[in-house]
This record gives sequence, C-alpha cells and structure tokens, in this order.
Amino acid sequence: MQPGSTLNSLTSKPRPKCSCSSEPQGRLIFVPRVASARLLSIRRKTSYDTDDMKVMLDSGRLTEIGKMLPVDTVDAEAVGFYIFRGGGVQAYAEVLDRAMRDPAGLKQWFPWAVGMLAKITDIQTISINGIRWCEVDVPVDLQQARQMVAGWE
Repeated sequence: MQPGSTLNSLTSKPRPKCSCSSEPQGRLIFVPRVASARLLSIRRKTSYDTDDMKVMLDSGRLTEIGKMLPVDTVDAEAVGFYIFRGGGVQAYAEVLDRAMRDPAGLKQWFPWAVGMLAKITDIQTISINGIRWCEVDVPVDLQQARQMVAGWE
C-alpha cells in the first residue's frame, strides 16, 4: 500500500503486471495468459443499504458501480471478487494509470476504477446467489470462514 493511502483506494492496490502468470492481490485476481475476460461477482438481494457496493446491469453487463447509486435503480451488490484476464489486465492497468495521473483520481475508491473500465469495455457479472461464501474483513470473519470451509467435502 502506498504511504497515505486508504484500504481499497486506488493507491492501495499495486498496478497489475501484465507479464505475470498470476498475481492475487486482496480480492483481485490477475491471470494474463488466459483468454481476455473481465468478470465481477454479484449478489442479488431484496434490499440494499448504504454500505453495499451497489451495481447497475444491462443484460448481465456492469454499467455502474458505487455505494451512492440510488437504491431504486440497483440490480445487485458487488461482493468484491473481480477477475481480469488477458486483455482485461491491460485495460484495467490503463484505467489505473490515467486515474493515478489525475489528482482527483487519487481520492477515488477501487470500485470507481472498475466502473470507469465498464464504460470502455464489457465487464460481465456472475451471481453467487445460492453459493456458500463469506466476507473476510476482520479477524473474527476469518474464524467464521475457516469454520464454514471445514464442513466442505
């Protein structure tokens, strides 16, 4: 993380290296040797709150992402798993490069860059509804995740 940056801000994420075979970083997965793809995991709910990273979709394609989206226009919640492969890695890196050269971009959160990418290329979504998962943000979450996966066969 860069000095003075905040978790999930653009400056807290390292720029993806397009020559690597795989470079997980937080909840990001970069796999450049696979065919071009950009994918965002989502969860559909009956209601959304101010802390949800809300998304708007068009036939399964991401069009908008942000916590401030009007709840009456929201289609789902982004759960924080993003996959960029092939040309998706380079496209994401280019969006980050442009944002990092703009002082206003340095104040943006990570999903803002994903939203900017969605304006220039397709980012497909996949629903995790019906799949067991949990969010790991704090140590107690990790304990719960370990208990959950211990029951998997």
